[in-house]
Amino acid sequence: MEEIDNNTRKVVAEALRVCRERGHEVSPTVLAFIARAISIHSEGKLKLDGPISAATLTDIVQATEGRVSAGVGDAGLESIKMEVEVERAYIAQGKQLQEEAKNKDEDLMSKAFQVTSSRYKPETDDSEFFTQLYRKIFTYVASVSGMESALTDHEAESETLAALDSVFPQHGLRRFLSLSREDKSAQLNELQAIVLGIRIFNRALGKGGVGLDEPIGPLESQARRLEKSLKTMIANAQMELDQYELVIEAKACALRPTEDPMPALRAEHSNRLVFLDLAHFLLEQVEKGFETIDLLARQYEDEQHSVQELVGTRQSVPKEKVYPKLHALGTAHMLLLEERRTLLVLQRVTDVLEQFSASFEPALTLKDVQEAQTAELTGAILGEAGPPPHPDPVAAAYDNHAEM
Repeated sequence: MEEIDNNTRKVVAEALRVCRERGHEVSPTVLAFIARAISIHSEGKLKLDGPISAATLTDIVQATEGRVSAGVGDAGLESIKMEVEVERAYIAQGKQLQEEAKNKDEDLMSKAFQVTSSRYKPETDDSEFFTQLYRKIFTYVASVSGMESALTDHEAESETLAALDSVFPQHGLRRFLSLSREDKSAQLNELQAIVLGIRIFNRALGKGGVGLDEPIGPLESQARRLEKSLKTMIANAQMELDQYELVIEAKACALRPTEDPMPALRAEHSNRLVFLDLAHFLLEQVEKGFETIDLLARQYEDEQHSVQELVGTRQSVPKEKVYPKLHALGTAHMLLLEERRTLLVLQRVTDVLEQFSASFEPALTLKDVQEAQTAELTGAILGEAGPPPHPDPVAAAYDNHAEM
């Protein structure tokens, strides 16, 4: 497998150099796809598997570059590029999302470890130790729950510290230190969602929420715009596909067996099919996202309403009643922000697909479409009217005899 990879890599590197010298912009991924396809269809003459000679390597490079040069603006090559580039973008964006999540998790684990591994030593200064430990807890809570603005904005910091103090005052640190590391971690995870829930609730009352993202409105608007864009792309591609099918059918009826079977039109027709399939796939992903967004938005609004009903104008509410609801509110908020990141991936992949909306010079002309539409209409009219009537000789003889 390593030899195959090395051979393909050598072909791609050289073919890429030649293509760029000749002014052809093509990605290494597409070149690798073309090189492998050439090798597979060479009936063993241009093998990429195993050790290969310099001459074979040169032949594959020339064949690969030749396919690109011959296919510049060609619907068949554009179909290959479209599938490869969209798949590559989808995988790359997904990996980037995973990498970002991994980096954030590692950062949060480090911040959590700084809290859970803290040990109080009798010889240390109480005030300084507990102030620093509380600050570490604040930093973790703000970082994990999407309240990073509290680390740089004074107003957001003050509001977040007040919310944290209402749930976990600094004088509770001694008891916190007596817990096991697992219990400390569990308490930290509860804290971040509850503090976020408090800040969301305060914003609903018009008393805060500085720097907090609004999760529902912008997310739904973003999803609607992407849905509309994909539906427009699908409608346009479907119209083009219908035109190709109409013209191909009309021309096929007029062709003699020895005549050209319209390879260019068929390649363009296939290109539109590929485009349509990819656009439908992305639209399905967006619609699934809508279902998740709708579910989380209802949960978010229900929990917010529930907290408002529970708290009302009361001065105090039992924490065992309100904390679970604040926790659920904060959790729904964070999940909605995760959906926004997923939607951003779909938007970026859609942008790649949109580049192939009209990436080749079509052989199909307006005249072709108009002639095919006329032929179809003429055929429909003849079909409805039926064949012209033929005189019945028996009836005609009878009529003539009657007239005599």
